[in-house]
Amino acid sequence: MLHRSIIGAALCLVVANVAEAHLLTLQVRDANAQPLHARVHVIDGTGASYPPAADSLAMSYYGGDHMRAYFYTAGDAVMSLPTGATTVTIGHGFEHRPRRFTLNLSADDTLTVTMPREIDMASLGWFSGDNHVHTYHQPLDYHVDPAEAHRICAAEDLNLTWLLDNGRYFIGGPDPTSTPNCVTYYATEHRNQAFGHVALLGLKDNLSLGCCTPPEAAYPMLTDLREEWAPQPDEAMSLCHPINGAGFFDDGGWPAWGLGREIPVMAALGALDSYDIVSYGNAGDVQVADWYRLLNCGFRIPASAGTDCRINSYFMRPAGGFRTYVKQPGMVNDPSAFVQNLRQGKSFVTNYPLLLDFMVDGQEAGSMINMTGPSGVVSVHFRVVSLLGVGSAKIIRNGEIVQTIPLSQSSNGTDQVVDTTVQILGSSWIAVRIDGMTAHQTAVNNQLFAHSSPVYVYVDSTPQQSTVDAGYFRRWIDDLMLFVEMRGGWVNEDDRLHVFQRLDDARSVYRNHFHFPPGSFSLLSPSEGDTVAVGGPIHFDWTDAIDPEAGDRVRYQLTIASDSLFITGISQPLVDESELVVSDPLLIPNRTYWWRVKAIDYGNLTTMSTPTKRRFIWRTNPVDTPDADLPSGAGHERVTAWIWPNPSGTDIGIRPSRPLDDDWTIDVLSVDGRRVAALDQSGGPSAILRRPDGVYVWRTRDDQGRRMPSGSYFIRLAPRHGSGADVIRQRVLLIR
Repeated sequence: MLHRSIIGAALCLVVANVAEAHLLTLQVRDANAQPLHARVHVIDGTGASYPPAADSLAMSYYGGDHMRAYFYTAGDAVMSLPTGATTVTIGHGFEHRPRRFTLNLSADDTLTVTMPREIDMASLGWFSGDNHVHTYHQPLDYHVDPAEAHRICAAEDLNLTWLLDNGRYFIGGPDPTSTPNCVTYYATEHRNQAFGHVALLGLKDNLSLGCCTPPEAAYPMLTDLREEWAPQPDEAMSLCHPINGAGFFDDGGWPAWGLGREIPVMAALGALDSYDIVSYGNAGDVQVADWYRLLNCGFRIPASAGTDCRINSYFMRPAGGFRTYVKQPGMVNDPSAFVQNLRQGKSFVTNYPLLLDFMVDGQEAGSMINMTGPSGVVSVHFRVVSLLGVGSAKIIRNGEIVQTIPLSQSSNGTDQVVDTTVQILGSSWIAVRIDGMTAHQTAVNNQLFAHSSPVYVYVDSTPQQSTVDAGYFRRWIDDLMLFVEMRGGWVNEDDRLHVFQRLDDARSVYRNHFHFPPGSFSLLSPSEGDTVAVGGPIHFDWTDAIDPEAGDRVRYQLTIASDSLFITGISQPLVDESELVVSDPLLIPNRTYWWRVKAIDYGNLTTMSTPTKRRFIWRTNPVDTPDADLPSGAGHERVTAWIWPNPSGTDIGIRPSRPLDDDWTIDVLSVDGRRVAALDQSGGPSAILRRPDGVYVWRTRDDQGRRMPSGSYFIRLAPRHGSGADVIRQRVLLIR
């Protein structure tokens, strides 16, 4: 098939060598009879979509099975189509009624369509934006310059489009091609390939474009980027495609490198200005579950939409298919005002339905209402206007649907005002979600959707604090610590300590949601005075401690000591079950030991066992002799060591195969080889202690007494004068 394209007053697409081809001239006009940029979908007489392939002059695309092929016109287009029934569908954003016509082509024909604006959102103070669009993103099917990008955004009736091309055409403000009603702003998508991608909206001076591609370490974090940037009120960091279908511990290519792993950290440390609950990059487009959980933890995070559309690629749905509407004062399309009011939560997202006048007790989205007393009733008001009919509105309170309101539909769509009341039981947030179905090709899929940012209701000035959701994010950060450690690649220890400190700072924010310690529990076995035989494991057992707070997690720490005051005790790693089998205890035969268990929850609140301790005897069999398992003699006999537990959440024991004299050293090294702790044989300050029974204990601190963060370390035993064959070097994993 041969295409010949001509650009003039009309865009002409002439197809040669097609039997019985006819020319269809399309003229799209606004209410003043002026040419109107528009998106056009055509299904020809053979049932095929038109154009059938990429065409750089028409800017044609294939938007998937629902949308099929479409192209853009500046108001006039000429198409060569076969004989038969031809369907033409025309769209121009969500405020102009989409038009659909079926023509029986048997000769050349002209179709003139007038599309007046039926809903004027700007006159109501609402302006639309797509927060994440690319014009230059591999692979490239088209080379899109600023004028062509503006042409597409104008056809989609987008007031503001953030083109995140990372330095390409960046000037720190609106592009010169912008018009009053259609502003394009080239900015940056910072791609942190460990923690997630963010759109830097309103950027005035370019920042880092990204980091942390394996084998690089997971440093710096997105919270570091925002701290470096220190955005002004009209600049914002918006999280892109936060939940994109990648597994949490996947670490190779897309989508793994775009997963928003830092979500709970950014929220806890105040680095998340808006959250893209809809994106083509999200799994299933719409992702609200984790956003709801953040809101349930008391964070005030606005909803936003960034499609991640690549208008340089043929197989893409359009820019603005989902968009953010932001309410701002006046009737001027101003990127600065857009960002400022987005950060304040005056927004809703949509792929067609428009959500107007949403208020709770007269307060608009983003506002906070302070209520006295534990409960009450608030009024909820909103209006749904959609040129494609929608089926229901749902009032969401704290992530749960508390009311479903059926909406009326007609050939003109939906226009309905809702007034109702909602019961408040403690601090809450309230939002509205709109759902519907459509077969219309101008929508990016067959599911219509809109969602407001919330209104926040505080009881006695306190935000909502869900222990269930705080526990969810607490576990998330624990996984993130493991992910960071597994990535490795540290250039220096300071970077590693910084990342783990940031993670722990965020974890402490969720820790503050928990206020009640675990319930009481009892020690079961070994019973008081039991004899446990050397050579086999010791089975410790106790009852469960029930925590009174939903979402909390109880873990247990078993400690074994050679004295009843537990001065020389060694604690085991935290466990979830109410039992622990210790296979290789660091104990000396024929001695009495004590054991106890501490229950610890997410708030670091603790409950000691009942009784607080029990004793048992670690006894050899009659045929055994004390310390038979320890080689005797010194001299040049090679030393081995038993290092346990590993991994550990607290103290780590080191049991040499024979007593060490002053000629031996014990060091703890970081992964980059830096010594963080060392045994002082003279008895000076040290994080490594020698017990009377010959076992050494690293207290998991450095020699200055600072608590070491989670991560990998090496314990090294070495003679001061000897061969390298005598050196013992074992990796241990510390998990806090």
